[in-house]
Amino acid sequence: VLRIFHQKNPCLIMPRGRRGGVGRSDIFPLLMLMGTLQEIGLNRIPPVTLILFVVNVAIHFMATHIPLGEVCIRPLNVLEYGQYMRLFMHSWFHVDSWHLYYNMASLLWKGLKLERKIGSS
Repeated sequence: VLRIFHQKNPCLIMPRGRRGGVGRSDIFPLLMLMGTLQEIGLNRIPPVTLILFVVNVAIHFMATHIPLGEVCIRPLNVLEYGQYMRLFMHSWFHVDSWHLYYNMASLLWKGLKLERKIGSS
């Protein structure tokens, strides 16, 4: 069973975009994200969803100095080395602006539906 954990970590060999930086290829998904926000309207986004959205975007742009290999989930590091912070941190980091866009579009869609149905508290 532990042999599985010793295989190469896909997040270390995954090609990294210009995470956090804004290059030519990074502008379009950010514009799409702004358009999605404008279409929905900030006043219509429930509070928990909006907070999660803002924190995700802030981490994407402010934590560019942290290598993805330090935060992506690796069972070996969690089980053998006790790096339990990886269980929490991996969901807040995105490879590039496209990854951020798709995750935030999904968060907005799910958050709108769920918070309206079950509430924010």
